Amino acid sequence: MTHTWAAVVFVGAGGVSCIGALALVIRDVRFRQRAIRSVGLVRERHVKSSPDPDGGSMQLVRVAVEYEDESGVRHQATSPIVSGGGISWGRAGQPGAAGIGPPECAVGDRVPILYDPAHPENIRIATAINRWFGIAVMAVVGAGLLATGLALANGAAG
Repeated sequence: MTHTWAAVVFVGAGGVSCIGALALVIRDVRFRQRAIRSVGLVRERHVKSSPDPDGGSMQLVRVAVEYEDESGVRHQATSPIVSGGGISWGRAGQPGAAGIGPPECAVGDRVPILYDPAHPENIRIATAINRWFGIAVMAVVGAGLLATGLALANGAAG
């Protein structure tokens, strides 16, 4: 009986996560249908750090980008960005970090952007990792939860 409830919880959570990933894909496709490409200049970079359960820290990076729209009007908007960083596999304070993600985005860098012409403050950094990272995480977590739930259901039935 316990495996049955666990299976229901895992399948439910996995389903919600997979539906969330699908919703993110639909949202991204709709944005890209109306978005216009441009190149922006990074004017500011904001990093918000929070503690990690492993004793390290997680960082959310937002950049303020200045760009010109199709009519030549200058705009400035902010966007989250998946940037380079490190993961430590050892104890805090010990060496052993490995770089992940694309290189850091620094003030003064030029970055490809997509902007919504109806709402020019709505921009996205146009890199593959920014487009697919969140979607991939939700999909992988959802698939893992679904697989676990189905395995538990199969074990409870047999």
